[in-house]
Amino acid sequence: MTEKYDVFIKNGDVVIGQSIEKLNIGIKDQKITLLTTNTNYEAEEVIDAKNLTIMPGVIDSQVHFREPGSEYKEDMNTGTQGAALGGVTSIFEMPNTYPPTATVEFLFLKTVKLLYMNQEQLLSIYWQDMRQIN
Repeated sequence: MTEKYDVFIKNGDVVIGQSIEKLNIGIKDQKITLLTTNTNYEAEEVIDAKNLTIMPGVIDSQVHFREPGSEYKEDMNTGTQGAALGGVTSIFEMPNTYPPTATVEFLFLKTVKLLYMNQEQLLSIYWQDMRQIN
């Protein structure tokens, strides 16, 4: 009996290092657990990725969400949606905001808000310390 996956992506052109290989991907508990050329696997959901390229997610190490204080430029909701649509799976948020994110409590509130709004959009969220320069 073969292992059953939550998601099985078949027929994809998968970027592995410097090469592209025709592979199938098994995902279980939100983790890639199988890369194979074999298609004899069961899954709750099967995605045919024929003629599609599957790449690792991008890390954006300099993101400015401008929240709080300048949401008219960009906020956490629109910023994370744009990042996810562009293949970004991890961000480093550099808050140049007013008031600045300068306490653990304020950082916690910002993180909770971001996770509440976009809990499935980004896999990782990193915060960089940003100090106001007078």
